[in-house]
Amino acid sequence: MAIPISPEPLLLVVRAYYGFSQTEVAEFLGVSRGQVALVETGRRLLSSVGEKRLRFLSTCLSNFVPSQAEMFPFSAPTAWEPLQCYQRKCLRQAHGLRQELARLQMLAMQCQRRLQDMPVLRAALAQELPTADLQTWLHQREEQAHAGLTECGPAAQALLQMRINTLESQAADATRKLGAIRRPLSKARPRL
Repeated sequence: MAIPISPEPLLLVVRAYYGFSQTEVAEFLGVSRGQVALVETGRRLLSSVGEKRLRFLSTCLSNFVPSQAEMFPFSAPTAWEPLQCYQRKCLRQAHGLRQELARLQMLAMQCQRRLQDMPVLRAALAQELPTADLQTWLHQREEQAHAGLTECGPAAQALLQMRINTLESQAADATRKLGAIRRPLSKARPRL
């Protein structure tokens, strides 16, 4: 005779005993996978039909005492969600930094063009429009170009590229670890 267990732990015990995924149990119980997750965490109760079906699945559990690892298997989808979130966060940040790097490269190129063309612009301005305010304006643009190269130049770009490389490396490491976690689970869990 099976020991009476409340639905939340019983659902975990049944899943541990048979190696069912939340989706597989949800199909049998006639509920969504999200509902199963909520029942397992104690936030929802099963309907009477769901509870009856769960009790049916538990009929063979009379002598089964699950270990902690079986009750809360690392294979549960929620177990790798933090790692998956971290991976996505790294990729999002790397993407944002790549856009920032492209912006810096464009600004640096524009500053270099200004500085390259400055002698020609000065000479043309001196001949065509020799006014002090235009000379001042041109001088300010030259100073802005020098400041822009300091802010957006090779050093700033290299630092940004290093940050991108670090984030992409962390995302790749998370991807490898996710693969290592999932690979043994797919072999250990036969699909019915």
